[in-house]
Amino acid sequence: MKRLALVVALGGCVAEGHASLETRTPIVYQEPPQEQIDTPATPNPGHVWARGRWDWREGQWVWIGGHWEAAREREVWEHGRWEKQGHAWHWIDGRWVATAAPTAPVEAPPASSGAMYPTSAPPPPRSEAPGAAPAASIWIGGRWDWKNGTWAWVDGHWERQRASETWVPGRWELQGNYYVWVEGRWDKR
Repeated sequence: MKRLALVVALGGCVAEGHASLETRTPIVYQEPPQEQIDTPATPNPGHVWARGRWDWREGQWVWIGGHWEAAREREVWEHGRWEKQGHAWHWIDGRWVATAAPTAPVEAPPASSGAMYPTSAPPPPRSEAPGAAPAASIWIGGRWDWKNGTWAWVDGHWERQRASETWVPGRWELQGNYYVWVEGRWDKR
């Protein structure tokens, strides 16, 4: 009983009735529901939208709405995500990632751009059936791209796995009142 109380007090995880003191990262053995779109109605100058997420609480999935994060110079917000590792789902917290150039939030697209930038979130991702994996490869899921003022689907592809690196998927990020694509990248483990 003391061990379980300590886990709860430390923000530990409960995964289908199993507690762990080794990690504070939530681990769940049930796939999270499809992500909801929770775009704010109005922009918040000087801030970046940290989108909502599903959270595992008392044996069920609960939606936690997004929130504004104060923008940081030379950093971009990387959204948190549920990641499958073996048979379990692990929560990876959102974080600020350094960039080479200043990233002050953009309040509006340039006047000459027309429909160059989307002002609404992309549709939910499509389900893909990539087929058999080539040796030492990982599937990079498809994504929605903004082309000629409309959303167009770009199919996923297989990419060779890199030693000691993990793929961080790209994402559409709300900056000011429109969405900007942040490319996926390989991160050191």
